[in-house]
Amino acid sequence: MTVYVYAITGAGHPCRLDGLSGVGADPSGVRTVTADALRAVVSDVREEPRPKRRDLTAHQEVQDRLMADGTALPLRFGYTAPDDDAVRAVLEDRGQEYLAILERLDGSAEFHLRVAQAERRPA
Repeated sequence: MTVYVYAITGAGHPCRLDGLSGVGADPSGVRTVTADALRAVVSDVREEPRPKRRDLTAHQEVQDRLMADGTALPLRFGYTAPDDDAVRAVLEDRGQEYLAILERLDGSAEFHLRVAQAERRPA
């Protein structure tokens, strides 16, 4: 089964994932795949994820929960892998790179900013 990947964290991250549902029409629970000092936060998906409101919301909820509890490397919407072994292999192959990124992100915050301009007529 295809695996949807939300984020990468260090193995020491609490990863409080209880109560979270993943993306997809029939969402599965969210879980982790661990390799050495890293974890990928994933869920199983049956179909290719589409940027529908429910899936974008589920994706963001997982990332928000992770970032509230510590440093996480959020992945873009739609990142999938063939299975847990493929996710684990990427974590092992690029582990040092991901650890360096997590170190750079430590202590940072992510902000979502929405800006609107009221239409004005020139004076």
